[in-house]
Amino acid sequence: MTRMTTTITAIAMACLTVGAATGSEEETVTMLLNQTLAGMNGKEVNMVQVDVPAGFETERHLHPGHMFMYVLDGAVEIEVEGLPTVQLAAGEAVYEIPGIPMVGRNLSTTEGATLLIFALGDVGAPLELPAPE
Repeated sequence: MTRMTTTITAIAMACLTVGAATGSEEETVTMLLNQTLAGMNGKEVNMVQVDVPAGFETERHLHPGHMFMYVLDGAVEIEVEGLPTVQLAAGEAVYEIPGIPMVGRNLSTTEGATLLIFALGDVGAPLELPAPE
């Protein structure tokens, strides 16, 4: 397996966020795995590591597939429409429900955060979409 590292601008992030509402630094997304699933026709899994800069906040977005996030380092907050806000520190995980608008943010203005994202969805489908207003 090869590791591909892509630097994403604060305006367009491929795997976790649509863009940055705050913060001026770029985040780094490292694709760890992209694999079609045997016995699950038309489904694939993507695993990525996301290094999020201090003070970063996503635009309102949604995930068409199932997303699982594990915090490797730092602390983040996930605000999902209609659900209580969840704060996570290193060693904690959350499931992000498909199709529900959300905003994510790094809770620190001085330290970055590192996330491990596991996404299950349709082959070739985007991992994230802008949420309708």
